[in-house]
Amino acid sequence: MSLNLALQDLSQKSDEFVTSLMKRAKSLSDDLATAGSTLKQTDHCLHILRVLRKDLHDIVPTLLTRSKPLAYSDLLGVLLSYEFMNQAFARPTSGIDPPPSTDSPSVNTAQHDTSSTSPSSQSGKSGRGCGGRGGRFHPQGNSSAQVTALITKLATEFSIKDLGPLGFFLGIEAVPQPNGGAPFDDPTCYRSIGGALQYMTLTCPDVAFTVNRACQYMHAPTMDHWSHVKRILRYLKQSCSHGLLVECSSKATLQAFSDADLAGSSSDHRSTGAYAIYLGPNLISWSSRKQKTVARSSTKAEYKGLADASTELIRLESLFQELSFLIQGPPIL
Repeated sequence: MSLNLALQDLSQKSDEFVTSLMKRAKSLSDDLATAGSTLKQTDHCLHILRVLRKDLHDIVPTLLTRSKPLAYSDLLGVLLSYEFMNQAFARPTSGIDPPPSTDSPSVNTAQHDTSSTSPSSQSGKSGRGCGGRGGRFHPQGNSSAQVTALITKLATEFSIKDLGPLGFFLGIEAVPQPNGGAPFDDPTCYRSIGGALQYMTLTCPDVAFTVNRACQYMHAPTMDHWSHVKRILRYLKQSCSHGLLVECSSKATLQAFSDADLAGSSSDHRSTGAYAIYLGPNLISWSSRKQKTVARSSTKAEYKGLADASTELIRLESLFQELSFLIQGPPIL
């Protein structure tokens, strides 16, 4: 019997799942190789795609038109995911109407827990495809009815435990808010003022950090964010007579000071690095911004701040050389 005929006979079984189909197809391919008729991996995958169950046919065109050649391991992962989503959303559960296809809830899964149990596991049913293992899930969505329906459907196939409202995920505390704060009624005004404040940081380094923080919410500002912007404006109005002191000095040395906190941002746990560079007694360059990566220690955050300050020092030193301005001694960091 050829591989194609064997797989067609295999796929006619109504209870055939992807895992079993792929395992048997691999066994048939190995038998052909032993008999001296080696089957290419791409041909092996194409044979499998031809005999998939009807509920998996929708994904076949996508897999056939992809630019990267199909690999057995890739095909297995894609088909398992697609089969699971079909079972989770397409098959109704007794007592609960299936969620509308136009508004499916989003689901975030947390760490697995092999000791968890559910009514389905206690009744002797093991999670299909999970080897009987339990799992913990943090379902999140904007529709409580659809989340409940999804949990019930998952419980029919897997041994899971609902941990309830999300409190912590990957070490980050989640504080639920009904709407994330009352939205500001004029976001265009907020964006206009936020953009203007960016120019103020060129001469007012003391507001660089607060302005940068306010501008992170231009896509959807709330009333709390607007109050923050108004506080910046009040500060600037009261300190408009203050400024940077620039004095004449014969001392032409470059000095840089840098600092960084550790996970100062509660939203993404990224550190904030800052530096200030002086030419003699005059401040000529400064920065205060969040680092692009999450630092695992205060030492790493400090070194990242030093690297940013060193980069700016090198740029300024090169600029002064082009201007034929002599710096007294090497830069000090």
